[in-house]
Amino acid sequence: MLKKKLINFNQALNLSKKDYNNYYKNHINKGLHSAFKILGYNSLDIKSAKDCYINLRNGKKILDFTSSIGVLVLGHNNQKLQNIENKFNKLNIIESQKFGDNKLQAALAYNLSRILPGNLNRCFFAVSGAESVEAALKISKMVRPNARYIWSFKNSYHGKTAGALSVTNAENFSNGFFLGIPKKNLINSDFNDEFEFEQKIKKYGAKNICAVILEPIQGQNIEVASKKFVKKINLICKKNNITLIYDEIKSGLGRSGDLFSFYKTDTTPDILTVSKALGGGKNPISAMICTDKIFNKAYGSIKKSTIHTTTFFGLGKGCATAIETLNIITEKKFLKDLKFKSNYFKEKLLYLKNKYPKIINDVLGEGFFLGLDFNFGFITKIKLLKINIPFIGTYEAIMMGSIVREYLTKHNILLHFSNSNPSRLVIMPPLVAKKKDIDKFIYATELILNKGILKIFSSFILGNISQINK
Repeated sequence: MLKKKLINFNQALNLSKKDYNNYYKNHINKGLHSAFKILGYNSLDIKSAKDCYINLRNGKKILDFTSSIGVLVLGHNNQKLQNIENKFNKLNIIESQKFGDNKLQAALAYNLSRILPGNLNRCFFAVSGAESVEAALKISKMVRPNARYIWSFKNSYHGKTAGALSVTNAENFSNGFFLGIPKKNLINSDFNDEFEFEQKIKKYGAKNICAVILEPIQGQNIEVASKKFVKKINLICKKNNITLIYDEIKSGLGRSGDLFSFYKTDTTPDILTVSKALGGGKNPISAMICTDKIFNKAYGSIKKSTIHTTTFFGLGKGCATAIETLNIITEKKFLKDLKFKSNYFKEKLLYLKNKYPKIINDVLGEGFFLGLDFNFGFITKIKLLKINIPFIGTYEAIMMGSIVREYLTKHNILLHFSNSNPSRLVIMPPLVAKKKDIDKFIYATELILNKGILKIFSSFILGNISQINK
């Protein structure tokens, strides 16, 4: 029996910042709430969001250069996608269909097969990227049942469900958990090191390797796989019938400047996983896409057709927005404009690197999946302070936290970083970002670099003095 009256939708929209911060802290995640507060994210009292901007109740407009970590490929509340959703609702189109062929699922799968090379024709739909990785790992085992090993690469990230977590090597995400794939069945090697890959193939035996899973651009480090590295892996896997999986959950669907980052390598995987951008930022949907050969060997018979399923397989609205998203991002004009903006952005970042060589080590990534690698070598000068801030415990993370907060509070630009490599600022604008948005970011970055990282760091520490050494 309910003890108290519930909040309705209209009341939820009108909650005060104080109230919803307390609800989040007490009923969702206290630690994450504290981290948001330290980084300044709790200052975002959001009224609405459109395209590349978040509109606050106080009238401020925040330029979102996170794309919600890659989800908002077309920005916030894209009008074309809203029109699709409105039509979907108006026509009362079926949302969940468990029995019978579904036309929207069929159309989306057909579209994906049309934009992908080779024989990548078979789709499995789910909600999250981790689910698509789970599907890829399971079907790989079905194809090669006697093989003992799954291969991934150091600093990789493939998700946090039990199976996907097994092949995730970034940070310490797997510590303390049971893994879906036991450690004795896992191999990993250095990213972009084809020599080590070849040596370990000989050590473990190609016939014993079920699958290799690779991010063409590593999501946590923003490291791009070299063409030579990818081609070598592809050649070895094809020669030895090892299933090759490309994880493009973060880098795919235009993010790298091409529809998929593996296009630049002149190779084709046996399985591709996509998510994040697929729903256009409006609906959660992911896909595992494989060749006919793999699918038919694993699940091709009636008897095996329901071995791997999920409750939320290709829900109607998710498929509808994904169909429209693919149509938008595959337009020639869209891709041409994206290429221009990507090249322009990279040139501007390289200009900053050359102008501030003592502060910026490198410009990372491709397309609109970019990063600035900062030189925090001077950190040794401040280590005697013994600063401890929860959630961002390393000195590099504290330093980057101060920079991210400076962008937000002083320049109204939302950015983020990863604890896997906290010296790297992650820059992921929506693909619809305009040249003027790029210029705004570059201008703000110059102001920050001219102000000085130590000065920004000092302000950050003073602003979070209550959190230090708790």
